[in-house]
Amino acid sequence: AIILFVSETSSGQIFDFRYEQFDTDDGLPSSEIYDLYEDPNKNIWLATDRGIVKYNGYEFVTYDTNDGLANLVNFSFQPVGDGSFWVNGLDGSLSFWDGSSFRPFGFNSALKEIRPRKNSWFDFLGLQGDKLFLQLVSASNKHIDFPLYSVNVKDGTVTEHGEGFWTPLDARKDEDLLVKRRINIIKNRNAVRDSIDKLKGARISTTHFQWDSLNRLKRVRYIGDIITGFNVSRDKSEWITTPSGVFHFEKGDLSKQPTVFFNGIGVTYVHESEDGSLWITSTDNGLFHVPNIDIRQFRPNGWAEGEAIYRMDIIEGILMGRSEKNKIFFVDRDLSSLYCSRSNGEEFDYSHLQDATIDELNGACGNLLGLVELDNKRLLNYNTRRFGIVNSKLEPLGPIYEHRVLSAIKDKNGILWIATTEGLFNWDVTNTPTTPKLTSVQENEYLRVNDVEADRDGIWVATPKYGLIYKTETFEHKLEHDKLTEGVFTSIFKQSDSTLWVGSNRGLIKIKYGFDNDVPEIQKAERFTTAHGLISNYINDVTFWNGELWLATDEGLCHFNPDHLKPITTTPELEIDYLEAKNETFEVKNRINLSRDRNDINIAYTGISHNKPKSGFYRYKINDEPWVSTNERKVSFLDLNHGKYFFSVQCRSDSGIWSETKSLTFTIQPHFLEQLWVKVAMAFMLAVLTFLFTRRYRKNWKRKLENENRLRRSELNTLRNQMNPHFMFNSLTAIQALIYKGSKNEASDYIGDFSSLMRKSLEYSRLENISLDEEIQFIESYLQLETKRFKKLFEYRIELDRELDRHKIQVPALLIQPLLENSIKHGFRGIKKNGQIEVTFKEHHLDEIFEIVIMDNGTGLNLTSSSDSNESRGMGIVKDRISLIRENSRIKEVSFHVESEMGKGTLIRLLLPKKMLG
Repeated sequence: AIILFVSETSSGQIFDFRYEQFDTDDGLPSSEIYDLYEDPNKNIWLATDRGIVKYNGYEFVTYDTNDGLANLVNFSFQPVGDGSFWVNGLDGSLSFWDGSSFRPFGFNSALKEIRPRKNSWFDFLGLQGDKLFLQLVSASNKHIDFPLYSVNVKDGTVTEHGEGFWTPLDARKDEDLLVKRRINIIKNRNAVRDSIDKLKGARISTTHFQWDSLNRLKRVRYIGDIITGFNVSRDKSEWITTPSGVFHFEKGDLSKQPTVFFNGIGVTYVHESEDGSLWITSTDNGLFHVPNIDIRQFRPNGWAEGEAIYRMDIIEGILMGRSEKNKIFFVDRDLSSLYCSRSNGEEFDYSHLQDATIDELNGACGNLLGLVELDNKRLLNYNTRRFGIVNSKLEPLGPIYEHRVLSAIKDKNGILWIATTEGLFNWDVTNTPTTPKLTSVQENEYLRVNDVEADRDGIWVATPKYGLIYKTETFEHKLEHDKLTEGVFTSIFKQSDSTLWVGSNRGLIKIKYGFDNDVPEIQKAERFTTAHGLISNYINDVTFWNGELWLATDEGLCHFNPDHLKPITTTPELEIDYLEAKNETFEVKNRINLSRDRNDINIAYTGISHNKPKSGFYRYKINDEPWVSTNERKVSFLDLNHGKYFFSVQCRSDSGIWSETKSLTFTIQPHFLEQLWVKVAMAFMLAVLTFLFTRRYRKNWKRKLENENRLRRSELNTLRNQMNPHFMFNSLTAIQALIYKGSKNEASDYIGDFSSLMRKSLEYSRLENISLDEEIQFIESYLQLETKRFKKLFEYRIELDRELDRHKIQVPALLIQPLLENSIKHGFRGIKKNGQIEVTFKEHHLDEIFEIVIMDNGTGLNLTSSSDSNESRGMGIVKDRISLIRENSRIKEVSFHVESEMGKGTLIRLLLPKKMLG
């Protein structure tokens, strides 16, 4: 979807709040949407003129008549309560979603026969037990037609209801069904007629009627456009939808002027989700999602789209802001604004500040950044170049100090604290000003300080390196909380003695705190981001002005009532979709049993949260392994040993709320000879033979073990020696290509490096194991040789965990080079530059093994392919070697895993024993 802050829709309308718009370019079959339903799993369902659409936060899935719908055009939903629902078609037919598929209502023919007009359809009144209550509606008929109908969904029995009918149904929202509103109008004919007369000829279709708990007419408000629907949010606010926008009556108060949203858009439905966000459907502009309609962007005069605003100050009730382009904006309480940007460096004339008009401020803005009022009418004047003290007559009372000031405050003792890029200054100006001096923060005098704020006997300090610090003359205290672990803190605003607002490059943080023995303690911390409606996650400054909280961001200014900024407490929904093994899909159930040859596993899952984090949406683990974070909806486990596996997965919202853990248990059956009953029989036979031929059996058994070990070593040697000619052939081909191109010097250098590498290769090929240090040197020589061969194609990095002893640990000789060759030759096929290869050697939580991770950003592998191409042969040989090493070492954790997605690269993880048997 296209994420818009302040943009234009196809109607040319500009909105000043953050929203997402979804249209046909995003997968919708049509821009014309009539109704919306959010099911218990947080899927969004849409009724359109091109079918029923399901949105799970990733893609739009369209269902049409080929999928069981009785009619392609459907107008509204009637939920059943368990995730299933009814939809009504243009031709008077009904369809039912049972949770997995659509099917036409079995008695549609009977319903169609009772329509007096062929251009009419049945709209829903509600559902009670097995009875579905309906009303006939047509495009040209905006009032109630009687009779009303109820149909038994089990046997198709239709009952007529006259004008005296009143439904006792529990509709999906009490005030949300337009048909219920029309029935109330009929029941209150006289009151409605009197109200319309008072509105001087207004029509029922353009007038909003409000009812009390006894369904008596309470208030009336003329809207001026045809009302297509309305609903009531949790705070009792009313949303009236019309062909020209949405009328919002806060708290349902019809005596006040409504706020008009989506002006000029034909809106059909407004839905408030559990997280407080709004979903809006329209007739021509598709679907809108608004995280928070109360957070408004402010555009000062002269501000350019996306222009960052770094600083705000309040001067005599006027808000002043400075932008990245050295513009200064002034905003009065009526939200009238102007800006000035003077380059001559003249200082602001403060002598007329108290009585200055907006025009006078515009003419004298200069290089202003901030002021702090001192005693005796003195002022601290600071800007991006220097700071100093002046009085109202602009007579300097002291020297000017050349520092780039970011913020300044005065504490309760009259001491100035000045935050600069060079450090934090402490300045005693209570009598005769002393020289400002740098004071340490976390024992560092020259630490950049982004903002300071006074509180009780100390100050709050925002630093890019150490986070949020509370500092007094005698101690410092660094605030600790999980919401304070990420990001750079840029600004602080103290709203009250217990509330701080902290801006960062990861959003806005609200902190509730108290003091225990003069030490601040965080009681609650909440992080707010664009998922909550902020126009940007990069908050440069925070202040409270004109009754609202104002944020200066890298996308401009936004403002809101802080009471309207609520944390998202909605828990995401998650389901495991399927398990796949050897191109066969298995339904998710309590236990899945797989044969021994189905040990390459793919598991797919879908999490639904309409405020996802940008990274780490999912985390999964298998058995007791650590959690692994990912944004992918499928995970692969290759070459698993036989045994029982327990897979778990979760997803989280941008607010850090984790979903319920979903789990899947599957078992890979052992080989026939490894099954329990076979082992028991063999053990019995061995016991008998041992009893009869004890000495002879022991001798034969020992000889058998020796033969098996000799066979494994022979197989390992065979596999290892397969790599040497393979590598030699490719290298000689590269030398031949250089000679053909006439690059004799490069060919000579290449031959020298190649011969050195081949000597090592020939030497190592005769060895079963080499030291980790020798293996690292070998692959580094190989990668250097390949970077000469493929210039600018890729870069590489090799990292080694300090706790691994590279000289003592033994690894199988020439094990890693085929995997690197596979990445270079096949992974980077089709790209010309910017390839990346990372090789990491690190400790594992099990002491007896260590981990090798090889990662590239190439084109990826098709893990479901079973071809024996050159692309998979080298990897297959390494896989076979690892399998033999696992059997020889008898460490079941020794493994070879591949994770890859076409177009997104490949990750290979090897777990090897620290002590090799040889």
